[in-house]
Amino acid sequence: LSDEIDIPLTAAALVGMVLVAALDWQAFQPERSLDDVHAALSRLLQGRVSGTRA
Repeated sequence: LSDEIDIPLTAAALVGMVLVAALDWQAFQPERSLDDVHAALSRLLQGRVSGTRA
């Protein structure tokens, strides 16, 4: 991880992001597969936490 990342704040933000994504998935997009949701969250995390840009 980058030295610029605040670990406790980042951890809390990730938990919140996953919780909200799960609620949104179940409430508004229940037809999406778990693999699809996991892939979308993984792509987001790779860009935000690792600091890489597409």
